[in-house]
Order: sequence, then structure tokens, then C-alpha cells
Amino acid sequence: MSDGPSGQSLPVIRIGKSEGPPPQTVRDWLKALLWGEQPARFPDGPEPGEATGPQTFTVSIAFDATFDDLAVTCHFAYHFDPACTLTLLIDTEEGYHLFAFERRTYSLKHSFQLLFNACQQADIVIPVTGLHPRAQWQSDARDCDCVLIPELGERHPCALL
Repeated sequence: MSDGPSGQSLPVIRIGKSEGPPPQTVRDWLKALLWGEQPARFPDGPEPGEATGPQTFTVSIAFDATFDDLAVTCHFAYHFDPACTLTLLIDTEEGYHLFAFERRTYSLKHSFQLLFNACQQADIVIPVTGLHPRAQWQSDARDCDCVLIPELGERHPCALL
């Protein structure tokens, strides 16, 4: 972490790959154990379906960070309809988008898994709980917003690590 304008430590968005998603199937676990391989990405998940329900309020979370010694702001936002739409923007102080992601998926969990894939493809690591490779979602409910990381406990998926 680097120091921000008020002397606080800012999270650092790193360039490079994270350690990859955990194996999802018995076959993947065996490959990981026998050959040290990890699957390259999470699966896409089920189709989100039609927007038949009432839309929920949008949950928005923003935090300042550094990205390659550049001051940026990360903006997370999501809402349900009953599917989940997740948006992430990483902006410079001048208002330029360095990274933009928006997907409508079956659940918040699947949105974060697709964001993990997009970050892997872009070679960036964003230090939030929902993108941690060992994140364990605590429910299969579409609106589950509780993630367990064994060494850190339960947290919101947008919480900083």
C-alpha cells in the first residue's frame, strides 16, 4: 500500500495475474494435485433470465487506490432485477477510465467470477474480497453478499483486503 494525500495507506491495484480461481470440479482438483495446474478461469454460470422483478436500489462503493503509481478511484456498483448487474470503473483523477466492466449475470457471485476473469485477462489484481482466489460465497442465493476467506473471516465482496 502507498500513502495517500492524508497520510493514509491506499490499496494498490497490481499489474499481473492473481493465483487463479480455485478448482471447481473433482477433475480440476485432480489436475491441480497431480500436475500443479489451475483452471484458467471461472465458468460463465447460468443465464441471468428476464428482468421480471422490481429493481433493487443500487449499492455503490468507491475507494481511492494507486495503479502503477497513478492515483485512481475504483467505483463498484450493483443492483438486482432479480439478476445482478455489476459495474466496476477505475478512473484517474482527470476522469479517464483505465478499466471498465459491466455484466448482467444470474447472481452477484457469478458477476464477481466474470470480473475475476476480466481482471486476469487485463493482467490486473484488485484487492477486494470478492476477487480473492479463495473466496467462498456463503449462499447460492442471487443476492448473497457475504464471502468467507478462511484466514480473514466473512466479509462483503467489495471490502478491501
